[in-house]
Amino acid sequence: MVKGKLVEVGKWPWQVSILLLGTYICSGSLIHHRWVLTAAHCFQRSKDPSQYSVMVGVHQLPENGTQLVVTHIMIHEDFNNFMSQDIALLKLKNFVSWTPLIQPVCLPNVKFRPSIGNVCWVIGWGNTGQKGE
Repeated sequence: MVKGKLVEVGKWPWQVSILLLGTYICSGSLIHHRWVLTAAHCFQRSKDPSQYSVMVGVHQLPENGTQLVVTHIMIHEDFNNFMSQDIALLKLKNFVSWTPLIQPVCLPNVKFRPSIGNVCWVIGWGNTGQKGE
């Protein structure tokens, strides 16, 4: 969902659902066949990769997709709060196969320089911290 509106299926094929013991805790983005980029604060309850899995091919929650095993969690070495270096990588046990609904995050050309006023998107199933959204 974006601001309370349904998003068309397949619009964000890199978005994944991160599960702790089978329960949704965070969103992430596929950046490679075996790597997910997410926030470090998602792993404050546990840093044991065997307790986590990643669901790909999910459009909205709750929804079933393909569940993948996490083998390693890499948290930024300087992360100690929610304000700085809040970044982590998850290594998946198996390679993800790309489909129309499962793709790596799209990135602009290295020479791209956005101008003031460009529209950007932030996606996820988390709390925005804003009332009514």
